Amino acid sequence: MNSKNDEALKLVQDALIEDKRIRDKCVELGKERYESLLADDRELLSAINDEINGAERKVAELKAEVNNLESRRDGLASEVGDAERRLSEVTDNEQRVFQELESNIALKLGLQTVLKSARTPAGAVSRTSLDVKLGSTVKCEILDKNLTGLLVANLKKLGVSDASSPRGLQAAAAGVVGCLATCMPIAMPEPLATPMATALAAALYAAIPTRIVVPADFRDTAAVSKILAQPGVHVVEGVIDSANEGILFSMSHQWESSTVIFSFRSYASALLLAKETWDSIFVPNISALAWLPFLSRGKKLATAKGDSSIRCPGRRDILDAAEELAGSLDSLALSAPSLVLPAAVAVAADAACGTEEYEPVIAQHLALASGATPGALETLRDWCSDGAEGAWLDELGLRLGISNE
Repeated sequence: MNSKNDEALKLVQDALIEDKRIRDKCVELGKERYESLLADDRELLSAINDEINGAERKVAELKAEVNNLESRRDGLASEVGDAERRLSEVTDNEQRVFQELESNIALKLGLQTVLKSARTPAGAVSRTSLDVKLGSTVKCEILDKNLTGLLVANLKKLGVSDASSPRGLQAAAAGVVGCLATCMPIAMPEPLATPMATALAAALYAAIPTRIVVPADFRDTAAVSKILAQPGVHVVEGVIDSANEGILFSMSHQWESSTVIFSFRSYASALLLAKETWDSIFVPNISALAWLPFLSRGKKLATAKGDSSIRCPGRRDILDAAEELAGSLDSLALSAPSLVLPAAVAVAADAACGTEEYEPVIAQHLALASGATPGALETLRDWCSDGAEGAWLDELGLRLGISNE
């Protein structure tokens, strides 16, 4: 049956194909359908092209806006850079002005004190008097150690410890011992000046130190010199904090039969002094030490078994060390005389203690001698051979309100 239907369908198809009118009509309908579909596609293509053109225009506009923003950014960056450079110049100028002002104030105060002292008649008595507490001998344990070892042992017995540096005690003791070889005065902040003087007096003399409080307007340098000339360790208070440079300059020389320690309460006060002060007074690295006096009760201090004298370094060794410091720290702009004392202390400390690295012995002194500016602290921090020495400078910066960033 299916075969008959197929044959009938084929006869119909052949008849329709042979009919020209029907064939033309079919072609016409197919053409109309094709043209309709083509028109729809063209319309869709036109719409897509419009969208592409719109997107391209938007992209061009965005690129132009990006270019404008980049130009503004570059311009602002250039302006910020110029402003930062101007600010840096202003800050540097301001720092220099402040340093000059502080130095001038300190120098003026010192000169006024010297002038008052010069105008004081011979034999005249000052309206204010010294507060003196003389030292006396004490029982000490006799140990066969070098002076640095005795000093470290005594400091530990007195409750002094390293607060932020593992070699703080050793470096502080080495600096003090090195300065003893030069017979020049020492300066250090309270409260550490007290245990340091106590430890040193016990090690050298089996005694306690003499304590001298100098009033702010005291002018009788002869009275102070008379006490300081006596053998022993002498702690002088009130001179640095009051910027009494008349007394300070008069006492800043070699003391062959005694040890002189100027104590001060504020690093800011020490920085008010003329920079020339530190040409003849040494500041050991003790800013990273802490004193816990309650740990010192009932502990007997140690004194030297034999001769504890320290050989003064030779002239050539000192000058060579000073020249090396000048080459390494030229950015500190320290004069040649300002480098002689730290160089002598470094050489003497090496001879007495075997201190191969002198940075931890003299870094804090150089910081104060250079004004303890942020730039000076950064230079000295880079100069130190490892991170341990930087701890003293960081502590000093914190005390002066200078952050390490």
